[in-house]
Amino acid sequence: TTATNTAGSLTFSWNVATPGDGSLVVMKPGGNIQHNPVNGIHYTANPVFGDANTLLDGANEFVVYSGTNTSVTVSNLAGNNINYTVALYEYSTNGSSIAYNTASPVTNSFAGPGVITGVVASIAPTNIPVGGAALGTLLATFSSGSGTVDESAVANWTSSDPSIAYFVGNVLTAKTTGTV
Repeated sequence: TTATNTAGSLTFSWNVATPGDGSLVVMKPGGNIQHNPVNGIHYTANPVFGDANTLLDGANEFVVYSGTNTSVTVSNLAGNNINYTVALYEYSTNGSSIAYNTASPVTNSFAGPGVITGVVASIAPTNIPVGGAALGTLLATFSSGSGTVDESAVANWTSSDPSIAYFVGNVLTAKTTGTV
């Protein structure tokens, strides 16, 4: 399975093994896929990620493709702060029945395609007494259009003069009087 990043979408392509008649592609944000497709069920798919009509039994596990083609472009994906897992299940059909290969699906994990396009950082309060503390907030906007995301907890915070004030996580503590 190959993924190509573009703004807000990923394109996957694959080869179907013999005797596979088609493929089912499932995606999930933030963890491994916990459920397999059930034999005999024809799933609704939508390449616009997150369609509630395409859930595969588990929370946030969405069917993004079902058919005989060997590629799909999935849109509506979040920024590179979100990891996704994708699973490709081949299936065989016999008349109207369908059987999925759940023993050996192809899986892969990757970061969302959006990149940071804007950042707003702030410290509040701005006038910190000696021994006092302030909270740093960092809000990032991604090219995927997934909105503004609070990245404060994962940002690397540093003080321009740690002898005056220092960070532990996103908390700035004043050691002495001064400006940083």
